[in-house]
Amino acid sequence: MVNWSFMRRPSRSEGRLRLWTLRGVGIKAERFPMILGMDGVGTLYDGTQVVVHPVVSDPAWTGDETLDPRRTLLTELHQGTFADYVVVPARNAVPLPDGVSAAHGAVMGTAWLTAYRMLFTKSGLRPGQTMLVQGASGGVSTALVQLGRAAGMTVWVTGRSEEKRALAEKLGAHRVFPTGAKLPSRVDAVFESVGEATWGHSLRALRPGGAVIVCGSTSGPNPGADLQRVFFLQLRVEGSRWAPGRNSPIC
Repeated sequence: MVNWSFMRRPSRSEGRLRLWTLRGVGIKAERFPMILGMDGVGTLYDGTQVVVHPVVSDPAWTGDETLDPRRTLLTELHQGTFADYVVVPARNAVPLPDGVSAAHGAVMGTAWLTAYRMLFTKSGLRPGQTMLVQGASGGVSTALVQLGRAAGMTVWVTGRSEEKRALAEKLGAHRVFPTGAKLPSRVDAVFESVGEATWGHSLRALRPGGAVIVCGSTSGPNPGADLQRVFFLQLRVEGSRWAPGRNSPIC
């Protein structure tokens, strides 16, 4: 039996998932009406402030819940956080770390945990190496810029507008470039969430043996694979999505 936690008045963050949900992506028609919202910080009845971890695994699953084939996200099966009161499994209610505001905690569950896993678990980058973030202003991208800078990476970012590139610089990017621009040199890893529009540029940007870490495909999921480049330069392509709630950086 799973214990569930009831919390009130959560702080929420908005994200692209709500747009996909409204388009019917990742949810069956019979599950509507559905309250949107994956992330949030709420208060339990005992007064404890908690961060909502949005990945809900099967009660019998052990290990990394993001790999559970039966896992769901809030708004797919269970009602989301855009509500006055929210109910989640007790293990999905993680105490808010000391010194972290509710507004900051509300973006941890999806954007920041996804970025953390991409950078520190999947990429294999070390301080001093160069990373390229495709897309300057998304939640995962802005988290990657800040985490990469704090960890001692050289952070390059692409963006479609001067405004977005300026944001990336403000957050800590060492250099910014227009989308698709020729780079001064090849990079050690590319962090990709855009998909078709930037995929070719991502592969061309990598040094031999480099890695592209993929967490999304907002511009389309089916780019040309360019397999000859992948095997000839021994590139590594790896998917990444969310991060485990237990034993995660927010625990």
